[in-house]
Amino acid sequence: MSTIHVLLIAMLALTAPVRAATAEDAAPQVPAEAATTEAAPEDAAPRADTLDTPDPASPTVPGYGVGPRDVLAIEVFQEDSLSGEFVVAEDGTIDFPLLGRVEVDGLSPSEIDALLTRRLGAEFLVDPQVQVQVRAFASKPVRVLGAVKKPGIYQLSGPTSVLEIVAMAGGMSTTGVTELRITRRGRADPIVVRLDGAEAGDGTWNLEEGDTILVMPPKVVYVAGEVDKPGAVPFSEGMTVSQAVILAGGSNQQANLRKVFIKRGDDQIRVNLKRILQGREEDVVLQPDDQVLISESVL
Repeated sequence: MSTIHVLLIAMLALTAPVRAATAEDAAPQVPAEAATTEAAPEDAAPRADTLDTPDPASPTVPGYGVGPRDVLAIEVFQEDSLSGEFVVAEDGTIDFPLLGRVEVDGLSPSEIDALLTRRLGAEFLVDPQVQVQVRAFASKPVRVLGAVKKPGIYQLSGPTSVLEIVAMAGGMSTTGVTELRITRRGRADPIVVRLDGAEAGDGTWNLEEGDTILVMPPKVVYVAGEVDKPGAVPFSEGMTVSQAVILAGGSNQQANLRKVFIKRGDDQIRVNLKRILQGREEDVVLQPDDQVLISESVL
């Protein structure tokens, strides 16, 4: 072999691995996270029983235990014959296909889901996927009365405060309400809830099945006669005659301040408001529903 041939072979041997390495280096690099995602696309797909597809008209309320007359929407994935709406009977059960009577009273939707999944899987289906929602709430009525726009019976759909149920009843029908009372079974005295920040009774705001909520109309006194704005004025503890007259716009020029009368039930109390305003007599403290009449001067 000639010297030239030897040199050519040696040069080819040296350049071959360099070309291979260059081609390999030019290949695009895949980030580790992307490679992991593409390696198992099937594992990333969500299971049907984990899909969050609640019906806005029938929310699943955390902490709500179903009861008689509630309507449940139950869906068993790919099992139309087992899916539908089921009314909770008075004994707290539902009549479910394949399983018969199933006790659900007091269970949350997620607990009913687990119960049906377990029983269907044990006897009839392989890996059943169940979703339970409350379609209609009808087992926990409360009554709202008094100074609200829409008094009546409302259904609790989970933990509900007294102010939330008042909002459901259209809100208060008048201004100045400071007190609500909750009558609850098993309690001799009502629970008093004050809206000025102080709570009486046991301080409970959340309602229970069977509660009656009475929105107390605001306490007022009535001022009539020779004042600028006759009518009802908001009452507050310790209110006096002179304060009530001021809230009614004050007396007018025809007022006879020496002849002011307070009608309280069957009693009538005469007051000399002029002497009170002069500091010569003590002001008279009013009571709720008192009627203050400012007489007209004869002059």
